[in-house]
Amino acid sequence: MAKKKVINAGSSFVSPAKSIEDSELKDELEGSFLEYAYSVITDRALVDARDGLKPVHRRILYSMFNSGLTPEKAYVKAAKVVGDVMGNYHPHGDSSIYGSLVGISQDFNLMLPLADGKGNWGSPDDGPAAARYTEVRLDSNAMLLAGELKEDVVETSYNYDGTLLMPDVMPVQFPNTLINGQSGIAVGMATKMPTHNPSEVMEAARWLLTHPNANLDKLMEFVPGPDFPTGGIIIGVDQIREAYQSGRGSFKIRGLVEIEQGDRGKSNVVITELPYGIGAEKIIAKAVEAVKNQKLLGVADIKNLSDRRQGTRIVFVVKAGVNPNAVVNALYSMTDLETTFGVNNTVLVDGQPKTLGLKDLLQIFIDHRIDVVMRRSLFRRDKRQTRLHLVEGLLKALIDIDKVIAIVRNAADADTAKTGLIKQFKVDEVQADYILSIQLRRLTKFDQIELSAERNRLKAEIAALTDIIDNDSVLRKLVGEELTAVKKLIDRPRASLILGGNIAEHIEEAKTVAQSMTLEVEDAAVEVALFSDGSIRRVEANTKLKAFSKGGKLSTLVDTIPARTRGKVVLVSNKGKAFRVDALHISDKAVDAKSVVSLDKGERIIALAPIADTSADPNSTSGVGFFFATKNGTVKITNPDYPVRGDEFEMISISAGDEIVTARWLEQAVGAEVAILSTDSSLLRFPADKIRPQGRSGAGIAGIKLAEGASVLAATVLSALEVEKAVVVTSTGLSTKVSPFNAYPPKGRATGGVRSHRFVKGEEALTGAGIVVNPVAVDSSGAKIELPSVDSRRDNAGTKMEATISFVGCG
Repeated sequence: MAKKKVINAGSSFVSPAKSIEDSELKDELEGSFLEYAYSVITDRALVDARDGLKPVHRRILYSMFNSGLTPEKAYVKAAKVVGDVMGNYHPHGDSSIYGSLVGISQDFNLMLPLADGKGNWGSPDDGPAAARYTEVRLDSNAMLLAGELKEDVVETSYNYDGTLLMPDVMPVQFPNTLINGQSGIAVGMATKMPTHNPSEVMEAARWLLTHPNANLDKLMEFVPGPDFPTGGIIIGVDQIREAYQSGRGSFKIRGLVEIEQGDRGKSNVVITELPYGIGAEKIIAKAVEAVKNQKLLGVADIKNLSDRRQGTRIVFVVKAGVNPNAVVNALYSMTDLETTFGVNNTVLVDGQPKTLGLKDLLQIFIDHRIDVVMRRSLFRRDKRQTRLHLVEGLLKALIDIDKVIAIVRNAADADTAKTGLIKQFKVDEVQADYILSIQLRRLTKFDQIELSAERNRLKAEIAALTDIIDNDSVLRKLVGEELTAVKKLIDRPRASLILGGNIAEHIEEAKTVAQSMTLEVEDAAVEVALFSDGSIRRVEANTKLKAFSKGGKLSTLVDTIPARTRGKVVLVSNKGKAFRVDALHISDKAVDAKSVVSLDKGERIIALAPIADTSADPNSTSGVGFFFATKNGTVKITNPDYPVRGDEFEMISISAGDEIVTARWLEQAVGAEVAILSTDSSLLRFPADKIRPQGRSGAGIAGIKLAEGASVLAATVLSALEVEKAVVVTSTGLSTKVSPFNAYPPKGRATGGVRSHRFVKGEEALTGAGIVVNPVAVDSSGAKIELPSVDSRRDNAGTKMEATISFVGCG
């Protein structure tokens, strides 16, 4: 075995026997490597679970805080900060320190940047300017990490040369470990933690503080998944839960893409958000290479219009007649527009590396925060007790100020004066020294009143602090209140969208969609269908469509309209908004309408309308317009006067407290019938031509006269052919009835209608209803319900049913 000679360099001259030690090379290498590995793990690459900071980040923040580089102060050269950190706390080279300073300054890197940089601090594609050109100071977020350091709230240790003290951990006021994430490579291990939304994490921390036994599913109600400062779409809730459970997992991130109408029949695929850590130039470079290799077809031009004012905007100009959705799928598969984020929550806990899940990371922050608030309360109480002691001594002396003056005047020296004060006023040495240090002009009657008020205030503050220290519930309540206050300071909306389900399902779905699309398309006749679950689908003309089951829930057919592959259709939501979209943007598989148009919370697509001849006039259409009916009994037919500009517009003005019950495209009013059914079982039928069409800004007219407490439950407009085939389905929850529509006599608009369902004991109102051809009824779980036979007696009671109808659609 080879041996290594080790020379003792600790003395300038030693005897040969003491200067050389024999050591096995294997043992020496093992020992030295273990020391190096331990140093990298604990002092360089991994973050502390309590404050989410690596040592270099902690030392940068402390050095800047100690130097007074707070947010209200002027910027200083970054090179000065780097030099101070390297000279006082972190002797590991200026490049690594500046790189770390840059990292905590970039708003595309951290959810809450900790340093406020001035100058060129880089981008996802480019590095920053040199430290001599940039300036920096602490961000307000950093003050929430370091602001309490002066109150002895954390343990400290000496720096590398033993001359200065520095904190072992920061007294963070928010879970920086989760909110800002971190990555690092140590020896034999690594860490990679995603960023999270500050508001969501703070809410989860507050909940866990008051509910220590909360399970992961409850915490995920507050933190549904990561959130990245660059936005994007996160795919894979199942994988996110796995990462939150075990501390390891992975999920997909996609850039956000919009499709816009371009010039001369072309479309633009516009990327407005990129996956975390991916730059625009990287996407463009791979796309250009794919175009040159003829793997990415249909792209006429690529423009990078991104800037600091409008953010990311990468435009792919798609050739006329090419399906832009196919280009989008190609970009997902051929570039980094879709990436995988591998989660590895390895952090230091009491100096030991551990891999932790969401709950453990939150609990460690809470425990740390409780310890900080306890130490802060002890520090503040000690400070106030010291001050109270001095004030009480001074008040004793002020009782007889003449004696104080006489003792001081007659004393031979300060020690004699101090002894005299101790003996005369029963004060201790500390109080006596303080009395002697006070200026005579402060020993007035006014100051005595001030001191008495100060004594009372100090006693009250000491009592309150003692209550915090001695009472765990009071301590936790204070921590919770401070978390609430901090949440308001760092509150911000979610930037990343989360799609549920399994990654494999989304990948397979994307492949299916991509295979169903060809880049070059013919202008063929198609139909667009809308289903009750809000999904839409494009099929070949004359395709027989029917209800389908998805995830155990039955989805019935709501409407179909004709279109052309190179044409457009109009989608209408329950909030009265219309969206003009290309038919090619709609998949030939049933997909959620949210994947085609952007909808607000609670908004869903409820109706479709055709646009007749898009080649001659992009705004032309056949038919009378949209029929609307609202909960409060208003009806309206909206003229199809689509605006020339803009693909999103209002179709009806809705009054406060009202909402749309139904919307349907009306081809012609002659022979068509309007049917309105209210919760008190009144059904009104009148000709559709009694409604005069209005413009898009109109609010409609009265449709049915409602009884007090009643509201519209179902409404429709039936063509002359549908009038003959339609039936009326009514359900009270206890009984269900099916009657022919023609059994109800027509009446005038704005009247009360006739009774459609006779209530028996226990029945007070209709809970489910529909006026359709070929009805299909489902319960709340989505299961199909067999309906009773048609009852020709319109005013009869219903048939008792075990299941409760929640929706009636068309089969």
